Amino acid sequence: MRPPRDQVLEYHHAAPPPGRDRRRLRSVPPGPARFRRDRFRRDRFRRDRARRDRARRDRARRGRARRGRRPPAETRRPPETAPAETAPAETASAETASAETASAETAPAQAADTAPSWTGQGGLGWIVNRGNSDNASVNGKFDLSRLHGGWSHRLGLTMKRVEERATITAERYLFTAKTEYRYSHWHYAFVSARYDDDRFDGFDYQASLTTGLGWHLIDRDTQHLDVELGAGRRQNRPADTGPTQAETIWRLAQHHDLQLGADAQWFQDLLVEASERNTASELTFGLKVAVNSHLALEVSHGIKHNSDPPPSADPAVEILKTDRTTRITLVFGFGGTG
Repeated sequence: MRPPRDQVLEYHHAAPPPGRDRRRLRSVPPGPARFRRDRFRRDRFRRDRARRDRARRDRARRGRARRGRRPPAETRRPPETAPAETAPAETASAETASAETASAETAPAQAADTAPSWTGQGGLGWIVNRGNSDNASVNGKFDLSRLHGGWSHRLGLTMKRVEERATITAERYLFTAKTEYRYSHWHYAFVSARYDDDRFDGFDYQASLTTGLGWHLIDRDTQHLDVELGAGRRQNRPADTGPTQAETIWRLAQHHDLQLGADAQWFQDLLVEASERNTASELTFGLKVAVNSHLALEVSHGIKHNSDPPPSADPAVEILKTDRTTRITLVFGFGGTG
């Protein structure tokens, strides 16, 4: 007999009880009863699946535990190792003695390689004119530096002398010393000493001692930019044998160098020492071109300025505030004089 259209045919493949047909037909009309039946079957399916998952996880955990369990130490088989070749006692002692001798011989060489050494550069320029103009000029520059860990030490000497018709028209000697301690990649502390003996700027000499902090604003292989700020004391002695003046100064310094290709380098240095009486500043910039690994040609221009220089002892001579110097120098480098 065909069931009505509003009834659903469902086939249950579970084994029926004995004495009944294996293919059992049952019709469930749509409504609350069918909804409850479907929900019950869905919940039962979820419970069965969760139970199977738990059982599978338990079996896997027990299997891992069995595989990870090791037998007692007394029943464990020792690992198989290849028999080691034993050298005679005489050979081992000879090898030990030779190694100690080699290390003792190489230790002084390694210490010499790692020991800090002085490196530097020097330059000398000389111009002589004879005939309609009778003059001669000489200028020199020498720098020494030493690096040891975070410490660096620098010494510098600059000289200039110009003579015209047996009369000296310019003469200056500048000595500088500086010690730096780099306590981080971008910061360092410094102590700087400076002695400037210029016979034609109105001062017999100017000596200063300053300390402060510095910053590496740019630190690359091809470019460096450093800025320093500090304070200290300066002693000025006028050329007219007046009283020596001691005053507190503020120090501002800046250094910049830029590599222009493989052989050329641009450099620039600025120094300002300011006080209530006089502000001394000096700017130097130039270009250095390498000739070979030890020689270079340097062209530089320097500007020195004193805001309030003392009057000259000779009324016919006027002391100017600004002094300019252009140098062409052959520079040679040296190092490893530790």
